Amino acid sequence: MTLRARTTIHEKSFSLGGFAPLYSNAANFGITTDEADNYRFPQPTRCIIKRVLAGKYLFTYLKQPSESSSYIVSLRNHIAVVELHNERLFFRMNRLAFFEECLELSTTCNMQVPWLCSESPFIACVTGSGRVGIELEAGGDALDSESQSAAPLKVKLPRLAAWSSDTRLQLEVEPGYLNAALMAEATAVVCHSSLVISSNGDGGRGSWEVPMRALRFLMP
Repeated sequence: MTLRARTTIHEKSFSLGGFAPLYSNAANFGITTDEADNYRFPQPTRCIIKRVLAGKYLFTYLKQPSESSSYIVSLRNHIAVVELHNERLFFRMNRLAFFEECLELSTTCNMQVPWLCSESPFIACVTGSGRVGIELEAGGDALDSESQSAAPLKVKLPRLAAWSSDTRLQLEVEPGYLNAALMAEATAVVCHSSLVISSNGDGGRGSWEVPMRALRFLMP
């Protein structure tokens, strides 16, 4: 199965039966207190700055997921669950909902000039075999380049929530000196990808546009 076929977007709460032990950023488990093993700091030396700034350092630990256990999806947000098979997925740290204990967090670096003009060079990623949950504000989509029509897939860059390691992007920005000075919002044109997950919301960047762009080298 392709990575896209192993991705499910949940609009409602779903069962955690069959999941490995996992960490959740919030107490979103529909379970009894005894099933959750309090709080943990998983992989404490990984992605430290991004996790602290995004509030993703302290997690609730679920050590024995069962059919009666469920993950509660809020009314406003959806959760994209990606099943990785010895693969790597890049993501925005503020979108991380949960990940299985068997997966490994890390940070990679993209020093390409077009990317640096709009985003932090440091990108969070998760690697291994297991499932990871990505939060989609106001819903979203999981797509790949093969399933698209002749028209290229375009995603506003702040709405790009997660993408596979084989993704190739081109960035488009409206021309003009003023746009360059204000770091105008870019659009990601997906040339190739096994999976691109986009959110319908921009994570609040619209209301904090100027400071978020000014701090883009640190913020997720």
